[in-house]
Amino acid sequence: MEEQVNTPNQAEWRLAKVIMGKSPDWRAINGHERQELRRIARLIADNRTPIDRDRLADALYDSLNSVYDCTRVWEAWSYGTMTANDFHPTQERAGEIADEIIGALTA
Repeated sequence: MEEQVNTPNQAEWRLAKVIMGKSPDWRAINGHERQELRRIARLIADNRTPIDRDRLADALYDSLNSVYDCTRVWEAWSYGTMTANDFHPTQERAGEIADEIIGALTA
């Protein structure tokens, strides 16, 4: 029978970084410390105010009014092929960005 390794998932690494204020090492999210991080995560989740997706999307839309996404790779600059058509207002993606933020916070 293959031994299962209880390795931390990405959410646990991110949570440890938030709580500790720095990137954790392996020991920080193993054993007792890992159990403590999970306990803290449950407390945070139990007391968290639900995120209003529409309000977040509206705030992003308002704050991204002069930000543009580039649809080309960075190397296109060196070939002289980049044009204004390669840039699109980021605020058009405010809903998508809000969903990504909520997904990351609730993972």
